[in-house]
Amino acid sequence: VCSSDLTGTINDNETAPSFSVSAAAPVTEGNALVFTVTRNRDSDQAQTVEFSTVAGTAAAGTDFTAQGATLTFNPGTLTQTVTVATIDDNVFDSAGAENFRLTLANASLGGSIAAGTATGIINDNDAAPVYSLAVSGAVNEGTPGAAGEFTFTVTRDRLSDATQAVDFSTALGGSGDP
Repeated sequence: VCSSDLTGTINDNETAPSFSVSAAAPVTEGNALVFTVTRNRDSDQAQTVEFSTVAGTAAAGTDFTAQGATLTFNPGTLTQTVTVATIDDNVFDSAGAENFRLTLANASLGGSIAAGTATGIINDNDAAPVYSLAVSGAVNEGTPGAAGEFTFTVTRDRLSDATQAVDFSTALGGSGDP
């Protein structure tokens, strides 16, 4: 009887997993955007990847809630979601839609970032401002040289993210005046 111990080596020739983030479906302001972060293959160890939001035309704190954290992918976990709240601001956004990005960074254990940026789109739900005009004051007709004063007040019913202007003019008219 012959016995011998044999020793063998198994070389791991697989590359480390990579991480990607996919764009969230556009939402109307006040709703949450949901981004999906994917690890392309499993690992026998827990891996982490950091994420953060980056302002675009949408501003953190007024259009969406800024976030930044670390996701942990345990063995067997290939996808996770990141939910970002948007803010219903009651301000007319002249562009109609605003955006920001979710970015990935610093994958652990030799992992890489395959697609590290995804865009979230926030659609505005506020109507364009409506303007109204109120006139006050009086003048005494038929009294030559009598002074009179009118005050014209223009009111906008809601805020806008852009500077807006209202054109106006006065004209003589009524009671047979030219």
